[in-house]
Amino acid sequence: MTKREVWKYPDIDQLRGDQYKAFTELRWKSCKKQHRIFGRQLAGHEYLMIIGCTHKDDVYDPPGVWESLIERNKQIESGEATYIEYSLIVSG
Repeated sequence: MTKREVWKYPDIDQLRGDQYKAFTELRWKSCKKQHRIFGRQLAGHEYLMIIGCTHKDDVYDPPGVWESLIERNKQIESGEATYIEYSLIVSG
């Protein structure tokens, strides 16, 4: 990951569909697979990474990634689950 003032397409994209409108995906390709981290902006320069996956030919790994995204987000919002902060170190 890199620290940027503004993330924009194609590195980040808004998810589609009413139940996913609060979420975005960080995107990159490696080893002939699309890699994704689904999450949401918290505040300012804070991004909550909720679940990662790969996909190729519309097959997502892990299976059930969409359901897990919604469920994990609900757990975080209710306080049932927590998250930790990871600060990016920038030289200079």
